[in-house]
Amino acid sequence: MSSNAPLQLTREAASLVFSGALLREAITPARLREAEHLCKGAATFDLAAVTAIDSAGLAFLVTLAKTLPALQIHTSPDGFPDLCSAYRLDARLAFANG
Repeated sequence: MSSNAPLQLTREAASLVFSGALLREAITPARLREAEHLCKGAATFDLAAVTAIDSAGLAFLVTLAKTLPALQIHTSPDGFPDLCSAYRLDARLAFANG
């Protein structure tokens, strides 16, 4: 999959599956509404097929994660752990204490 592949969101059981590039240009109000609808009751964000992520993509995930207290992340894309560390986010995409 090309790193420029458009962002796709699908719901598979209790997982919200992200694929393609999770970059600033993909984050629109309509995309946020779609994601909020799809993530209701989700337990997992599956990021295995995310080809690229930037700080706007991370902020998008954080916004969605706020409503999912038991969230788990499945397979993080390249750069994701570094972004989370830079913004002091824990494994559930909440701001870490300390």
